[in-house]
Amino acid sequence: MEVQKGSALVGDGQLGVVLVHGFNSGPETWGHVQERIEQDQSLGAVRLLSFHYATGVAKWGPLGIRVFPEISTIADSLKEYLRTEGGPFDDLVIITHSMGGLVVQRYLARMLTDGHGSELARIRRVVMLACPNDGSELLRSLRHAVFGRRGRNPQERELRPLNKEVAETRRVIVNQVLRATAITDRTCPVPFFVYAGESDGIVSVESARSVFSDAAALPGDHFSILEAVTPEHRTFTTLRRHLHETASARSAADQPPGKAPDGPARSAGLEEVVRPRQVGVIPPPAGAFQDRAERARLRRPVAGGGTAVLGQVAAAQGVQGPDRGQVLSGMGGVGKTQLAADHARSALTGGEVDLLVWVTAADRTSLVVGLGRAGIEIAGAQPGDLEAAAEAFTAWLEPKAGQEVYRWLVVLDDVSDPADLEGLWPPASPHGRTLITTRRRDAAFAHDGRTRIDVGVFTEAEAVSYLGAVLAIHGRSEPAEQLAALAEDLGRLPLALSQAAAFMADADMGVSDYRVLLADRTGSLAEASPQPLPPGHTQEMAAAWDLSIGRAGRMRPAGLAPLLLHLAAFLDPNGIPAAVLATSPALTYLTQERASSAGLPLHDPASGDATTREVTEGEVTAGLRVLHRLSLIDHTPDVSHREVRIHALIQRAVRDTLTTEQYHNAARTAADALMAAWPDVERDTVLAQTLRAGATVLATHAEAALHQPRAHDILNRTGRSFGEFGQVTAAVTYYQYLAGTTRHHLGPDHPDTLAARHNLARSQGEAGMWREL
Repeated sequence: MEVQKGSALVGDGQLGVVLVHGFNSGPETWGHVQERIEQDQSLGAVRLLSFHYATGVAKWGPLGIRVFPEISTIADSLKEYLRTEGGPFDDLVIITHSMGGLVVQRYLARMLTDGHGSELARIRRVVMLACPNDGSELLRSLRHAVFGRRGRNPQERELRPLNKEVAETRRVIVNQVLRATAITDRTCPVPFFVYAGESDGIVSVESARSVFSDAAALPGDHFSILEAVTPEHRTFTTLRRHLHETASARSAADQPPGKAPDGPARSAGLEEVVRPRQVGVIPPPAGAFQDRAERARLRRPVAGGGTAVLGQVAAAQGVQGPDRGQVLSGMGGVGKTQLAADHARSALTGGEVDLLVWVTAADRTSLVVGLGRAGIEIAGAQPGDLEAAAEAFTAWLEPKAGQEVYRWLVVLDDVSDPADLEGLWPPASPHGRTLITTRRRDAAFAHDGRTRIDVGVFTEAEAVSYLGAVLAIHGRSEPAEQLAALAEDLGRLPLALSQAAAFMADADMGVSDYRVLLADRTGSLAEASPQPLPPGHTQEMAAAWDLSIGRAGRMRPAGLAPLLLHLAAFLDPNGIPAAVLATSPALTYLTQERASSAGLPLHDPASGDATTREVTEGEVTAGLRVLHRLSLIDHTPDVSHREVRIHALIQRAVRDTLTTEQYHNAARTAADALMAAWPDVERDTVLAQTLRAGATVLATHAEAALHQPRAHDILNRTGRSFGEFGQVTAAVTYYQYLAGTTRHHLGPDHPDTLAARHNLARSQGEAGMWREL
C-alpha cells in the first residue's frame, strides 16, 4: 500500500509507517509484512511508505567506479524522503531490517548534529529487526570472497565490527536520543525497540541488542524473520502491537486531560486501569504503629480537599507539659513519614481515593522524577521530558467542568525547600488532597489555604502505649511506670524508642536492666565525646543507638553490620541500592575493616576466625537483615534499587562516632561502590536517579574526603549523568558547584579544577547559556 500523493486522506489523522530495507535487498523484502498490515482491519489508520536505496554485493559503473552510496549519503536521502513523502504525517513509526537500522540511526545522528532535533519529534518509535549494531563477523570473514579484491563496498565497510563511523553514530544515539529527556535542537527522545533473529547466523543476538535496553528475539534467521506468511506470525503480531501502542499514545495526547479518546485506540491513562491506582512506593509500616492525636488532626483538614503540611514543633526551651517539643527545626525522628504513610495506606485500602501518588521530594530533581512518572503513567505525557511530564500531571489534577471525577491523594515526602515546588504545587481541588512532610517551618507552607500540622514527640501516654505494644508482640510485659521512665530517658522521640524496644526484644532484656545499661553507656559517651551533639540530641539518645549498633556487631555475620552502617551513613537515606553495598570495593572494605577491628590479619588460616574470611554478598544481605531486625534500617528487598532506607538521624549518629581516618575511608569507599554500581549506559532511569541522589548526599557529607588526594571520579560521573539524561540546567548547577569545590580544595591550576571548568563551559553551551561562557 503506497501513499497516494495528493489524497485528502494522507496525514489526516493517519499514522505513517516507514519501511527501510537492509543490505543487498529492496522494498520487496517487506512483501509479507506489508500484506499482513494491509489486511488487518485494526490497522486501517496505518499508511505504509517504503524507502529504497541502492545496495548490492558488486556493482560497477564505467571505468570500474563503485556507485553504491555510503550510509551517510543514504541517511541524507532518507532525510529528504521523510520531509517529502512523509511530510503530510504528524506521527511516524520507522521499521527497519538489517543495515536499514544503521541508516536510520545515522539519519537521527546527523539531524541532531545539524541542530534539527525538533524535526524528529514526530517519530514515535523505531523498531529494528536483525540490525548489525555491533557489526557482522560473518560478513567480515567473507568480504574478500563476496566483495572481491578490486575494491571495497562502502556499505560493507560499516557492517564490520568496531567501525569508527558506526561507533560515533552510536555515541550520539545513546547520549542525545536514548538518554534524552527533552526535545531540543540537539536532543530528541525516540524509543527504540530492537529484535534479533533467534537463529540468525549473520547478525548475532549480541550485535542486534547492543546498547539498547528494550531488546528481544523473534523466530527465524536473518531473512526468515520477515516471512510473516500468516497473521499469527510473531514478527507481525509484534509489529501490530507496536502500531497499536503508538495509536493509543497519539489518542491520549490528542484528548483533553481526563477525557477518554473515542474509537478503538484508547488512552493509556487512568481511564483504562482498574481503580484504585498507585504510583510510587509507600514506605513500609513501622512495627506496632502508634495511633496519635496528629493522626486525627491530619484527616480533618485534608478530608475536604486542599493541602496539609506535616512539620514538626520547635523545641521550646523551659516550657513544661505534654506538648513540649523535643526537636528543633531541621531535626527528624518524630514520625512524620510514618504518619503520612499510614494516612495514604488507609485512604487507598479504604476506597477513599482512586489515585495515590507517593513522591520522595528531598530535592527538585527527585520531585520532578516522581511527578513526571505520574504524568507519563496517568496523564499520557511523553517520557522524554520529565519536567514537562510533571507539569502535565499537575495540570491533569486541575478540576475541569464535565470531567469524570477521580479522587486523588498526592504525598510529597521530605520536602527540604519550598522553592523546589515552584510550578509544581498540586492544585486545590474538591476531589483531591495533598499531603507534604517537611522539616522546615517556612511561611510558604502555610499560604494559600494550606493547613500546617506540627508533629512533636510522643506524649507520655503514647510513648508508654508504643513501648508496651512492641514488647507485647514478643510476649513481654513491663510496668507502666518503668516504660514511662524509659520514655523520658529518651525524650519520647519515636525513633529512639523504636531502637530501645527492638534491642530489649532481641536481647530478652527487661526495662530496668536496659535503663541501667543505657545510663552506663550515656556516661561513657559523655566522657569520650565532649563535642556538642546535634540540635535536639541527648546523650541518652546517642547511647540508645550505640547500644543497638554494638549488639548488631555481635550478631552473625560477626562484626559486619556496623561496617555496613558506616557506608550507608554517607548515602541517600531515602533509598540505597543493596547492590552498591555488595560491589567489589564495598566487599573489600568490609573484609579489611572487619579483620582490622578484630585485631587479626587477613586470610589467617590458623586463626579459625570467621572475621578473617572475605565478606560475601550473602553475608551483606544477612548483615542488612540484622540491622533491619534492630530497627537501624529498613530493608525491603522487593523495592527495586532502593532496598535500604536509613533515618538521617541514625546516619548522623554513625558518622559522629568515626575517627578522621575511618570517616575518610568510609566516604571514599562509598564513592568507589557507587562508581562500581553505575552502568556505563544508563538504561534504568530509577537506578540512575538513585545513584545521583546517593552521590549528591555523599558530596554533602564528605566534600573534603572526595577531593583528596584528587577529585574522586564520582564527582564528574554525577555531573555527566545529569547531562546524559537531558537535565542540562541541573548539570550546569552541579558543575558550578564542582568548579568551586575543586578550586577550593585543589587550587585554581590543578587539572581537576580545569576539567571541572571545562565541563561547566560545555554544560552551559548545551543549555544555551552563551552569555555565561
